[in-house]
Amino acid sequence: MWYDYIDSENEIFLKRLYNPVPALKNIHLLKFWVSGNEDSMRLIFEMPYYADNPPEKWINKKYNTTIIELDVYCIKSLSINASDRRHYGELDIQKNENDLLNLCMKGEININMIAEGIFIQRIDGLITIKSEET
Repeated sequence: MWYDYIDSENEIFLKRLYNPVPALKNIHLLKFWVSGNEDSMRLIFEMPYYADNPPEKWINKKYNTTIIELDVYCIKSLSINASDRRHYGELDIQKNENDLLNLCMKGEININMIAEGIFIQRIDGLITIKSEET
């Protein structure tokens, strides 16, 4: 799965939230930015569906969305092409033959990246208003 290639203690938390952890299909990319030196990038996205086993704090706050914040570091190549202001798509992370990570998002935004590593910076809940279009 995609999370097998990510460095993070948050992987344990992610596996507790979901039975099983879903593939990253039809995710909503909320924000992304490349650092000033262009060798790292942060992506914040909504998971395809809300956690199966949310923490009590999330239940009490009436969260309905799980968000993940990924940090990608030591980027070797990067291309981004967006066809819409809404950024929905499928995200895939695989290790290549050079032991680097290929991150590929396809959909209303296309991101292709090769990097040395990816880290789950944060997993959190959020309240979102779902539209009929999504």
